[in-house]
Amino acid sequence: MRGVCTEEVVAPARLGPDSCMYGHGLKTLIGSVFARLRSELRAAGPALAERALAWMAELAGSSHLEACFTRPEAFPVLLLPWWLGKTLRRAPDMAFHADVLYSTINGC
Repeated sequence: MRGVCTEEVVAPARLGPDSCMYGHGLKTLIGSVFARLRSELRAAGPALAERALAWMAELAGSSHLEACFTRPEAFPVLLLPWWLGKTLRRAPDMAFHADVLYSTINGC
């Protein structure tokens, strides 16, 4: 079964090929949010977590779930909150953005 995301969009940096739109701070934050997702799934139900992660990887077409959310077709689902935050404050509130990103990836 071919996933929603195609293998071709998975760049070596784990983000999609257009990841230049995602600055270093946001890339790091996205990576930490997906690490949190994996960690919380494993903590909530270790046996089920591995099956859920495998299912999500199958849907994404890759074990790098980050790439699915940063591919051009997903634009700008993770960027909009970041851009809005930058217009409201000079320095982003990283904890707030982490929670918004976490909520976004869980709701998609």
